[in-house]
Amino acid sequence: MGDATPSAARDYYSMTKPRIVLMSVLTAVAGTVISGQQVGLLAWIGVVVGTALIVASASVLNMYLERDTDGLMPRTSQRPLPQKRVSDGGALVWGFLLAFAATPLLTFAVSPLAGLLGAVAFVLYVNVYTPMKRSSSWSTVVGAIPGAIPVLIGGAVDGSISVSVFSVFALLAVWQLPHFYAIAMYRHKEYARAGMITLQKVVGPKWLRWCITFWAGVQLASSVWVYLSGAAGIYYLVVALLLGSAYLAYSVYGSLTKQGPAWAKRVFLLSIIYLPVVMIGLVANAGV
Repeated sequence: MGDATPSAARDYYSMTKPRIVLMSVLTAVAGTVISGQQVGLLAWIGVVVGTALIVASASVLNMYLERDTDGLMPRTSQRPLPQKRVSDGGALVWGFLLAFAATPLLTFAVSPLAGLLGAVAFVLYVNVYTPMKRSSSWSTVVGAIPGAIPVLIGGAVDGSISVSVFSVFALLAVWQLPHFYAIAMYRHKEYARAGMITLQKVVGPKWLRWCITFWAGVQLASSVWVYLSGAAGIYYLVVALLLGSAYLAYSVYGSLTKQGPAWAKRVFLLSIIYLPVVMIGLVANAGV
């Protein structure tokens, strides 16, 4: 897998996309909390470590499959594989080792359903979403599913998924659409250079702005469903309504005034603020 040096270790670690891993673990923990189940230490370890491993493995193999296109985009060109700091074979072995460790841990420490969900997320992200980015703008919709599955993994500690947990899955899946459509708008030239098919390329900026606005509205409605499902109480709802309404209002403003990439970047940054704040409110007010 390469030289066992500190710099090599950092490269292998960076390929797991640690920030995405952390957010996925937090949503998995949220799923466990919302489920209301009595969870033992082994199950908690399985939820946290198993989710981290399955998301890390998918991220590594995503980088392996996109190593050529990553080299064409400024924001990804310095990654270990385009820079040849990690070999292709080393990345493959690393990605599959993580996957092989994750699946049995989720299956036996959490539940067979959690293991199945982890495997589904892995296959959808690596085998469907990643190659689909070069052929269809629908890849964003497909990618939203594995991106939201960690909350189901955490909620599957008793071998089933409650309506409350599923409502949070829906919110997380919907959140990804305006988030990634905004990225696609302000990084449109980079994606075009790399040969990736974005929604802007298919429908143009005018309709992409309205797509962002539409999904911001669905996101607001989904956050209300989380409350109605009993996943969280009134304090969560207040936070979700305030942030979601601001998000939607700014999206409507951008669509009506025909804003461009700078607006899209601010929508993206707003989405980065929205998710952790709403998730913290959800966990803090779970089941109240």
